[in-house]
Amino acid sequence: MYSTPLSWVQPCANKGGKVKILLVTSEYEGLVKVGGLSDFCTAFAEQLKRQGQDIRVLMPFYGRIQDEVTISHSFPIAIPLSCWQTFHAVIHCVTLKGVTLYLLEYQALYGRDGIYDDGHAAYQDNPLRYALLSHAAFDLSLALKWQPDVIHSSDWQGALVPFYRREHFAASTFFSATRTVLTIHNGAYQGRADYDWHEQLGIHPKFMVPQLFEDMGCLNPLKAGVVMADRIVTVSPSYRDELLANATSHGMAGVFNYRRADFTGVLNGVDLVEWDPASDSCLPFNYSADQPAGKQKCKQQRLTQLGLESLEDKPLFCFIGRIAQQKGFSLLLPLLRQLLQADAMRCVVMGHGEEGFVKELEKLAAHYPHSFRYLADFSREGTHNTLAASDYMLMPSLFEPCGLSQLYAMRYGTVPIVHGVGGLKDSVTGLDALTANRSKANGYQFFEPTLKSFLATVKQAIKHYHDDPFLLQLLRRNAMSTRFDWQRVAEEYIAIYSKLVADANNSGEHSAPLKRA
Repeated sequence: MYSTPLSWVQPCANKGGKVKILLVTSEYEGLVKVGGLSDFCTAFAEQLKRQGQDIRVLMPFYGRIQDEVTISHSFPIAIPLSCWQTFHAVIHCVTLKGVTLYLLEYQALYGRDGIYDDGHAAYQDNPLRYALLSHAAFDLSLALKWQPDVIHSSDWQGALVPFYRREHFAASTFFSATRTVLTIHNGAYQGRADYDWHEQLGIHPKFMVPQLFEDMGCLNPLKAGVVMADRIVTVSPSYRDELLANATSHGMAGVFNYRRADFTGVLNGVDLVEWDPASDSCLPFNYSADQPAGKQKCKQQRLTQLGLESLEDKPLFCFIGRIAQQKGFSLLLPLLRQLLQADAMRCVVMGHGEEGFVKELEKLAAHYPHSFRYLADFSREGTHNTLAASDYMLMPSLFEPCGLSQLYAMRYGTVPIVHGVGGLKDSVTGLDALTANRSKANGYQFFEPTLKSFLATVKQAIKHYHDDPFLLQLLRRNAMSTRFDWQRVAEEYIAIYSKLVADANNSGEHSAPLKRA
């Protein structure tokens, strides 16, 4: 028996036109940040709250945050993950900026220091850790007697939510009108696990087939999540197109194409208050598109802080993000070696990640102490000050589902130089070779993932820095005038939610039965 019959619990009617949304996440800015998922969930939840939606958030009560939150109240919860095992956990309730968060405590799974890994390797029990979180979405809703219209989860960590809705809670009238939305922030991370995990996760062997969970002898939660979710969203229209193409789908083109009618792309936004150089308290000098003088002052002060030689004829470049192959470090490192050797730039790289690339960055910092600095942190103050100081941001990502760094950079008048893929393609209007589109361009794009193409584009930017300062100011103004706000993002998702709610109300039925691709 894998289903949980709960038809005796009666659903509450949706009142007042609000959509009731349970956002299931493994990260939340202000509590836990590993990547862009935390930025998305926090800003998105806060915007939904501002727009009058009933938004609540479920996430693990990780060890590192247990002394950092103010808990309003707590209650026990039982999570029958399989017919062999029920987990007895605790839910802690906290409120951040008006948003209610439910923190799932189960010390044996979440009490450790790391989030996904121990600093060296992924935790072996990650399949169980995030299956428990996914199942808890339903057990929590029952405990609260609060029927969500939509349970919205992200990536492989939340990909079992649609399965549990359709199988474990298939007979529950409480969830008969509840629909699932799965957002994919990075399709390369699919949560593949050993085949034998299926029993512990409450997945009947009949679902371990290539059309659902089975993937080259492994269990693939993201693959099954895409098949079973009511709607699938990814974080930019162009990344959606890439996921539908064999070469750029991370091996899942067949599944995405099977669901293409229910699959859309919504470009992320930025918090226009948090990321505003005109009022940013982190900056020594504030500035705006209309009063840009403070940006040059920020540059001079940041160079002095970091011990870099300050010369007006040297543009300052930055990279802020994960130090990883995906981020294009196989292109970035040789580019830095060439341009630093030629004394053509100043550059700051901020972030942490793959050890091999980090060692190479440390070598560059030692070899070019007056021109290059590597900072292994993501501190808020450091990030904001580096953005404000820089002339250009480098983003040669091999693929980039959305990217947030280029959006932050544009807010600060830091001109992005990007590989034209995914969300980078959707958000940056590249200056053409003849600068004919200078009135609307807000950055530079290159389209071949080669050092030659990347280097040519960066050299073009350096040439414009020296020879056409008016063009640089125009690009900065265009960038700062480009708005990527969360209100737009929330409205697009609310439209998706509302359509699901309307369809559920009209049909009066459960989600469609499990289908096989």
